[in-house]
Amino acid sequence: MLKSEELEKRFQTLALPEQGRNLIRNIRNSPPARSVRSGPKNRSGDYSSRKMGLTIQYESGHYELAFVKMWERDEEVLEYWDQPLTIKIFYVRKDGRNHAVFYTPDFFLFYKSKAGFVEVKTEADLAELAKEQPGRYVRGKDGRWYSPPCEKYAAEFGLCYWIMTEAEFDRTYLRNIDFLEAFFRLDSAKLNDQECAFICGHVAAKPAVLLSDLIDVTLQAGIDTDIIYALIAFDLIYVDLSAAALKESDRVYVFINPAAADLYNPTEKLPNISDANAIRMAIGQSILYGESHAEIVNITSTEIWICGESQQKVIRLTHAQFEELFRSKKISGLKIQPESKYKEEVHRILNEASPKEFEEGLRRLDFVLQHLAGKKLDKTVVPPRTLHRYVAEYKAGQVSYGSGFVALIPNFHDRGNRIPRFPQEVRDKIKHYIENDYESIKQKNYSHVHGALTKDCEANGLIAPSLTTFIKMAHQRPKHTQVRKRRGHKAANAVAPFSHWLEKDTPRQGDLPFQICHIDHTKLDVTFRCSVTGRILGRPWITFMSCANTRLLPAVYMTYDPPSYRSCLMVIRECVRRYGRLPQYLVVDGGKEFKSIYFRAFCAFFGIHLISREGKPRHGSTCERLFDTNRRQFANNLSGNTQIMKNVREVSKEVAPENHAVWTLGRAYPRLTEWAYDIYETNDHFNLKQSPREAFAAGISQTGSREHTKILFDDVFRTITLPTTRKGTAQIMLNDGVKVNNIYYWSDEFRHPGLVGKQVPVRYDPFNMGEAFAYVNGRWITGTSEYFWFFQGRTEREMLLAGSEIRRRGQLLNRNRTLTAKRLAEFIGSLEQEENSLRTERILLQRSRDVELRDVHALINGGQSSSTKPLQLPAIGQASNTIEEPLSGKEVYESSHIVSKESHEQLEELDLMEELNW
Repeated sequence: MLKSEELEKRFQTLALPEQGRNLIRNIRNSPPARSVRSGPKNRSGDYSSRKMGLTIQYESGHYELAFVKMWERDEEVLEYWDQPLTIKIFYVRKDGRNHAVFYTPDFFLFYKSKAGFVEVKTEADLAELAKEQPGRYVRGKDGRWYSPPCEKYAAEFGLCYWIMTEAEFDRTYLRNIDFLEAFFRLDSAKLNDQECAFICGHVAAKPAVLLSDLIDVTLQAGIDTDIIYALIAFDLIYVDLSAAALKESDRVYVFINPAAADLYNPTEKLPNISDANAIRMAIGQSILYGESHAEIVNITSTEIWICGESQQKVIRLTHAQFEELFRSKKISGLKIQPESKYKEEVHRILNEASPKEFEEGLRRLDFVLQHLAGKKLDKTVVPPRTLHRYVAEYKAGQVSYGSGFVALIPNFHDRGNRIPRFPQEVRDKIKHYIENDYESIKQKNYSHVHGALTKDCEANGLIAPSLTTFIKMAHQRPKHTQVRKRRGHKAANAVAPFSHWLEKDTPRQGDLPFQICHIDHTKLDVTFRCSVTGRILGRPWITFMSCANTRLLPAVYMTYDPPSYRSCLMVIRECVRRYGRLPQYLVVDGGKEFKSIYFRAFCAFFGIHLISREGKPRHGSTCERLFDTNRRQFANNLSGNTQIMKNVREVSKEVAPENHAVWTLGRAYPRLTEWAYDIYETNDHFNLKQSPREAFAAGISQTGSREHTKILFDDVFRTITLPTTRKGTAQIMLNDGVKVNNIYYWSDEFRHPGLVGKQVPVRYDPFNMGEAFAYVNGRWITGTSEYFWFFQGRTEREMLLAGSEIRRRGQLLNRNRTLTAKRLAEFIGSLEQEENSLRTERILLQRSRDVELRDVHALINGGQSSSTKPLQLPAIGQASNTIEEPLSGKEVYESSHIVSKESHEQLEELDLMEELNW
């Protein structure tokens, strides 16, 4: 991002007028003019830009994100801003009337030599828009798209305006940029010189080396594959990043420099019949057989039929014989001729032909070829007149289509009377009643709607269709649309079309471990009890983080609280504790917890790119299927599971889940982590054909361990995962300290006279409201609440519930009193005397749930409970002296003193007896 002095110099270089300079200053100093949104056809998100030092919004995960990646690596681009401002443009509509519209460009670009607005559109969308708004979108003679009204607006400020399409970026290049992103941030001074020399020497010894071979040699020498990708990122060895994806290492050639790549010509590589410029294996394709012209007339699973130009005989070759003749250059493809004007017709005939029609065409071709070879055919097999017709069609096809076989293909599918039986007026009525009467929330059946249609037709003197015809036409409507209009969008998810990977970009699952991860929440289908009182606390929420590439589960988290930023930060904390790394892309749904300023700020701090999907099960989340797997393999095997509640009217008291609930949160969470980290990760996955743990190990071996991206699970990291207030800072008050969430926190550090009245950054632990943290004199210090004895160990959610109750009581009493820590403590302390209040019950229930949650946090914090030992925070930037190795799921499980199935069952039995006697 440019500094003020550099910006002014660029203004002078571009000779921008003053109004243009003011416009750019306004764009740089203002937030985005609008927030992007995801929909059924787009995926929005935030890209953590290192060039800009902030997050950049994009509204299309396929197109806008691609340009953002390009600009991030383009040295000519100095700055780029998303949703810069809203402008008003004027253009002439299709009907000739003047029209004005407010419009927000997608980006503003500041190049070294120019600056202007950018709109990103697809070629298909622009073609449609040009028909509807010909005055706004125009295709130039050079093939590019232009917007005259937008260009006119930009020109008033001395700026440019560009429309960019998918034709202007290379998907393979962008995929490789994503693959190498971690190495662009690596310090080249940290590379081992001997290892680099070994790899560079191996590459320089040959004209070219396949990346797969280089990886094998590197691993055999005991060198991490990280060195290879780091050398590629620093241009110390050369790979054409537009030629093939680095993930497909057997297709990538590595050179010592670009000059060696230009000189390389793989003459030793023999072509095969699938080469693009050799022979197109298709019926009707012309080839050169020896010195004569020939035609491919049939292709089967075992043979290829070739007919010579004399049409006297058909040669049948196996696929192996054909390939051998091709390799020996006895068969070759003809030079590409100009496209025939009949190409579209030939393409239509071949596309519409059924297997039965192809079979009949081959039968007729056999008769024709035998006749042309001089062989007499039996009249009982094929009549003479029919044979002459076949021969005439064959010869006419050679003239018209360039292939006689195409003319012999019959069109059985076009036979019969194709004229509709009902007049257009009746068909319009049928369509109207299906769309407006049958496809409605009333969910009428076919008979009722057909009856209304029949009555309408008779009243207008029309012949009504039968019920069978009406049902048949109703079934021709899109199933997804029909179910959505009758039963709602949630029911329509089951019949919604899948989101297929159609673009040649980074695959939906990513190219390497931790490149794309998903976070999502669901309720566990098990009812839990309180470990202290034995009361029913309900069903907890579980949060999964899933690695899309390997299907690994880096982290799971369980809590009674509904999904919030706290759940997101805790599951991320667990991921770092176990693996010491964070994902490159994080896919989330439209939940408000993922739009939290705390969550988004954390992702921006660590450079995590956010992708927001619409939130439907078929829109690309690996967690959706994982929920069902967890339900079948884990939840449904626990006492108190809620399977039976599917038929709630059949549930009697003796089989109700709450009467069989024995599990507590503290006991269930270690079992959940055991299932996720030890059972699920070691079972073979259907799509991977191996276990997630094996896929992860193979991926790390092939794509590099990326050790330089590791994050220490220390107090510094714990500090970063703590949220802050909406403002982010608090003022130090004399004798009171800092006020965080309506609670004052004090530390002796605040006594310094120079700190009084100063705004300082603050953070707090949402699971321990007894303490808060302030950044003073270059380090984080711990402040304790004025009612530490009471707030210690209490959660933010319990405080929010209590605060809501106080405000509600104040409204009922028509009092407007400030919420203070004293009033909050007094209220919560009086709850034991008001257990009959429904609102109070919610807070008491929350307190019980928070007590259960401490055992979960103890496991995530490495055995230390945040409620029993205050968190000591070092100064920002202070590193830990020791590196804490990530614990495996088994070690976590054993650290909780559950070392065997038998001992666990004994503990369950003892605790259950205590609970029954409480």
